[in-house]
Amino acid sequence: SVASFERDEFVGPESIMAKMQELPLVQHDPNMAVDVQLINGLDIVLIVLWGQMSIDGTNPMKFSQLFLIQKVNGSYIIGNQIFRLNYG
Repeated sequence: SVASFERDEFVGPESIMAKMQELPLVQHDPNMAVDVQLINGLDIVLIVLWGQMSIDGTNPMKFSQLFLIQKVNGSYIIGNQIFRLNYG
């Protein structure tokens, strides 16, 4: 597994989890919008989320997140993921 965060790359589950535990507390608004598209039956699932989140109790910020989930050997993995804060 590989993850990138603010130009840094983290390789392997231990490195990724260590970075995740360093990040501040994030709270999400439970009223998120979700779109799901199935591709090639159930082999690929595209999920798009829109909502608001707050970091360490700050003012809410709008965000969007996209997941491409793929079926590999009978299990699902996150093939790709994109996250963006939406300013403006």
